[in-house]
Order: sequence, then C-alpha cells, then structure tokens
Amino acid sequence: LEISKAVVYNVKNKFSGDYIDLYLGSYFCLTTMGAAALGNTLSDILGIGSAFYVERLANRIGFKPPKLSPMQLDMSCSRNSANAGRVLGVTLGCLLGMCPLLFRKK
Repeated sequence: LEISKAVVYNVKNKFSGDYIDLYLGSYFCLTTMGAAALGNTLSDILGIGSAFYVERLANRIGFKPPKLSPMQLDMSCSRNSANAGRVLGVTLGCLLGMCPLLFRKK
C-alpha cells in the first residue's frame, strides 16, 4: 500500500515539477529549486486527497489490514514491523515513481 502511495506521489511530483519549472518558473522568475519546492507543495496537497482512493482501491483488490487485538498492535515488534514496512514501501514506491524520468525528451 505504501508503494502505491509513493508511486502516485512521485509521478505527480515529477509532472507538476516540470510544468512549474517550464511555465510558472519563468513567469514568476523562480529558480529551479523554487519551482521544485512549489511542485513538492502541490504534490503534497494532491497526495492528501489521493491517499483515500489508493487505500480504497487496495481494499477492493483484496489487501486488508491484519486483524490484531489492541494488545498486539501495541507490541514493539508490531510497531517495528509496521514502520519497517512503511520505510520499504515508500522507498520502493519512490524508486518506481522515478520511472517517468526515463521518458523525458531532453
């Protein structure tokens, strides 16, 4: 689930960053870093809205959260496993989300 969220986030970030750098950056005299920061902000805003739909799609496909008791959820091994899964998922998702860079025309 974290992989799909990160892919969506990264793809949106790449496209919005290019658009902002090419069009709005020159209009508002933004540096490349300024355009990247503005693109990141826009992507974060869109990511908040799309997370719900990504999770809903994952549930429809069959990815359900594990049924754990509150005591099990509070165990350190559960928290560590969840955090490790998030880190791995976000890392893989970000790497996969960079695939649009392979198709840039430059």
